[in-house]
Amino acid sequence: MDQINNQMAVIQAQARLGMQTGQERKLTRRYSVSTEKMIILLFTRLADLFGSKAANKGLVIYFDESKGIYSEQFDLWGWKLDDLTAEDFKRGMEGLEKRAEQCYRDGEEMWPPSYAEFRALAFPASNRDTLAHKPFERLQLPDMTAMSKAKQAGRAELDKMLGLLNETPEPKQLTAAEREDLEKLERIRNGQ
Repeated sequence: MDQINNQMAVIQAQARLGMQTGQERKLTRRYSVSTEKMIILLFTRLADLFGSKAANKGLVIYFDESKGIYSEQFDLWGWKLDDLTAEDFKRGMEGLEKRAEQCYRDGEEMWPPSYAEFRALAFPASNRDTLAHKPFERLQLPDMTAMSKAKQAGRAELDKMLGLLNETPEPKQLTAAEREDLEKLERIRNGQ
């Protein structure tokens, strides 16, 4: 972790001095041109909606505009949102504007979204419709006649079970060979 922090400190210091970092030229865009254009429009709209809050969060388009080098946040959003279509971006912006309007109405402070929050706004809510979110049918009151019949049937079955426990078994009829064996055992016990 310290190594990552040290590397970030070096990159940030080089950025403040206007030096070109080695990583800037190594990183090639891995997102499409259409995604790039949509993110430029998105960042412009975020700047309109949130002003300095967007800049404080790093949502600026260029790291160095004269060289055409995009900011780290711009590249991150480009990589993470590359699979979104123009319709997804439109849906995401509409959702974001609605949320911002509601926050302003309620007097709450709102900050610009992260790329993950924007993705959540961009995707339709239909993929969230699981059984846990669907309303269940309300249970009706039980039918009293059905309950009494079930209670009587249960009582009858319990009585049968209790009857099995209380019954005394009938004595088993012994065969002649078994009687002879018992008599021999009795004689042995008695010492005869």
